[in-house]
Amino acid sequence: MQDTRIPANGRSTFAVPQVPDDAVAVLVNVTGANPDGPTTLSLPALGEPTVNLRAGETRANLAVVPIGNHSLTVAAGPNAVEAVIDLAGYYSANGTAKYTPLNPQRVMDATPVGPDGTITLDLSAQVPAGATAVTFNLTAANATASSAVTAYAAGQPKPSTANLTATPGEDTPNLVTVGLSADRKVTLANAAGTVDLSADLAGYYSPQSTQAFYPVSQLRVLDTRSWDGKPRDPITEGAEHRLDLSGWLPAGATAAVVNLTATNVSVATYVSAHPADQQRPSARTISATPGRTVENLAVIAVSADRALDLYNFHGQVDVLAEIAGYFAPARTACQRGCVYGFGTNSDGQAGNGTVGGITAAAAVYGLDSVVAVSDYGPTRYAVRSDGSVWAWGWSAKGALGAGPVGSGDVQGSPTYRSYAPFPVKIPGLSNIVAVSAQVALRADGTVWVWGQNAYKHLGPGFPHGQYDTPVQVTELNHVVAIAGDLDHTYAVKADGTVWSWGWNKAGELGNGTIGTDCESKAGDGDQQPNCAAGIPVRVKGLGNVTKIAPGLAVRSDGSLWQWGPRDTDRQDNAPVRVPGVSNARAVAAGGSNYVLRADGTVWAWGFGWNGSLGDGTEHTSYVDSPVKVKNLAGVRAIGAGVLSGYAVTSDGKEYAWGGGQDGLLGDGNERAKSLVPVPVPGVSGATGLGSNGYAIA
Repeated sequence: MQDTRIPANGRSTFAVPQVPDDAVAVLVNVTGANPDGPTTLSLPALGEPTVNLRAGETRANLAVVPIGNHSLTVAAGPNAVEAVIDLAGYYSANGTAKYTPLNPQRVMDATPVGPDGTITLDLSAQVPAGATAVTFNLTAANATASSAVTAYAAGQPKPSTANLTATPGEDTPNLVTVGLSADRKVTLANAAGTVDLSADLAGYYSPQSTQAFYPVSQLRVLDTRSWDGKPRDPITEGAEHRLDLSGWLPAGATAAVVNLTATNVSVATYVSAHPADQQRPSARTISATPGRTVENLAVIAVSADRALDLYNFHGQVDVLAEIAGYFAPARTACQRGCVYGFGTNSDGQAGNGTVGGITAAAAVYGLDSVVAVSDYGPTRYAVRSDGSVWAWGWSAKGALGAGPVGSGDVQGSPTYRSYAPFPVKIPGLSNIVAVSAQVALRADGTVWVWGQNAYKHLGPGFPHGQYDTPVQVTELNHVVAIAGDLDHTYAVKADGTVWSWGWNKAGELGNGTIGTDCESKAGDGDQQPNCAAGIPVRVKGLGNVTKIAPGLAVRSDGSLWQWGPRDTDRQDNAPVRVPGVSNARAVAAGGSNYVLRADGTVWAWGFGWNGSLGDGTEHTSYVDSPVKVKNLAGVRAIGAGVLSGYAVTSDGKEYAWGGGQDGLLGDGNERAKSLVPVPVPGVSGATGLGSNGYAIA
């Protein structure tokens, strides 16, 4: 597909041909050749190096890459290297050929193949009739010359691409996914010299298989080297290291796609990965020798509790592991009370079981009967009709509320991302009627919070710290409504009063005070005078409040009130009435502010970047008086994003405006922008709306 020389610390972007629009990931074989010195080839979409190369070395590694805009970028460094990128296949969201994982089994053992020679691998005894493709780990050993090995369906013309490079004196593995002939055979062709080939079968594709593929942005889940004060913990001779993947794989997942790297090798060895607590097979996942860092992508069946065992044959070795995806049962369509998420999926906030890329509006994995939805940055929350709360997306710093799900800390190893790409139930919460940013309201009027308490916005008077599971705000009761954002939380009591806690640098508490010198001490700004409140304080002068959003309140007479920052130079430290608004019915706050009036119209004010006020104008300064959002009537729910606004109309359609980044209009286009409302494709029958445009339908 691509053959180019990449300069030192340079990169190249190229188109991915012959991939359908519904492809969620591609399989590419990345080969590095003729490097000027020790270097790596990386796919920035994955983060970690795909191939590590010594001077003069030629080597390949298969990679699974979430695909966006039908293009891929490959980077080299620190030295220049020739890169050969071959498209090996793709995974489609609607593909009919699903996967069946197998416990790794050796199907060819050190079989010599001569120059320009071929050998046929007969898999008819291992895979059923009708199987269309197989995945196996191919290893070349005892090569007498530098060579290339190609796998293809028996009886078909040999393709020009190579699956594996063979080097004298080295054992070289690479994962292969290849089509089968009708009689379930694969041909292996060797280009030069003689090489011993071994194959370890990992699974097969067939119309009868049930496991669909879900890609995730590559996340490191194991690193046995020393880091940040953690002592080195290599896998010693004859030992097995258990790798628990339950934090990232949903219940029912049957196989993980893992990029394994072996380094700091004491003597020649191999590492075998297999389902935890099962008998170790003879199959080898990665072979390694001293002085080399070797990587290999593997598709490995997991145990029922979603774990792997990594066995080291000889000496000791450090192992790194990054998840690239997994196989799990294909999702069934949600029928009612579904949450439709869209936009950036960098931390799994689309909730569709994948991570990475920009998504169009689609139902969240496994959720139905939802009555409310909200967020905390890239973390999402939903309340189901049974009063349970479910969370997905970014999971660091306790944001998920469900413990260390999706965090590298589960393994005691470093991670640059922590996420749950599918909803998990938050423990300890029941009879919940509303949810917002790290805060939930029970039917009995009590308030519960979780996450990091950096600016006291958890509220129970706790010191700095992190609360992985919910705790009660004991100072509050008789609460009927809640609202929150990243650093502040608000509650309405049954008597119509409003209470707030958290950060107060710009009057966010609304109690008539404003913080002094709040950022004078790194990490301790909330200790400065009036900069934060850990115990709820009353918002000054407000009563008879019926609806609330961060810094906004609607009173029973339909008047609208605001407090906190307006722009970089102005703030209100106590509520003031928003001019020109009457008969207010609901409010939403984000980068801009929105109010829904009783006549079904929507009005907006605040910052209007990228057209987020929806009035057809791209405002460059703060707008004080609300302007009418164009082309909307019969609106029954509103929502806000950082650069966008959303509305659901009485006919169940969702509309979005603003945008310009992160796919905020819900159409899968990362940079789409509109100065007036446009329909969100794929959403119909909507009954409710949360922040960032997540609709309930």
